Amino acid sequence: MTRTTLEVLHVPDCPNLPRMLDLLHEITDLPVTIREVTTDSEATRLKMAGSPTLLINGTDPFARRCRSVDATPD
Repeated sequence: MTRTTLEVLHVPDCPNLPRMLDLLHEITDLPVTIREVTTDSEATRLKMAGSPTLLINGTDPFARRCRSVDATPD
């Protein structure tokens, strides 16, 4: 049986990160890896679609094609 992995990608100061983490902790006991993404090239490489982005076994179940996020803070 394959172990399910959860990873949350986020940009610095993402206002939605705490809520996503709270929801994940409410619905699962699985460990969650949290990764801050600070550059556009990293966001592109990780196929980050928004912030926060949830990856389940390395895949964003909510991703839309050709959509990415600007990781550079304003």
